[in-house]
Amino acid sequence: MRDREQSVLVTLTGNRSHSQRRRLAEPERLRERIGYLKFWQGVVVVTDISLIGWLLSPSDHAMKQSILAFTAIVVLSFGMLHLHRRIDRRIEQIGTV
Repeated sequence: MRDREQSVLVTLTGNRSHSQRRRLAEPERLRERIGYLKFWQGVVVVTDISLIGWLLSPSDHAMKQSILAFTAIVVLSFGMLHLHRRIDRRIEQIGTV
């Protein structure tokens, strides 16, 4: 069993050195990180849109709730922008690796 695992590992990695395998793994790690950041960016976008819809819906909201919702919308929008910039930097890193 051990020989089979080693042969599979050699087949997958070839005759590459550790540093070469690490360089090949780096873009994959960055892609995973981008996927994770995109997930959270999607969560922020959906929450932001939901709050905007709630705030614009015709109902009697207390002033305190409206101010709190507006503040949350602003914070979430800046969070969305921050996540977008982080994703963009990770994409640039993939190009340089």
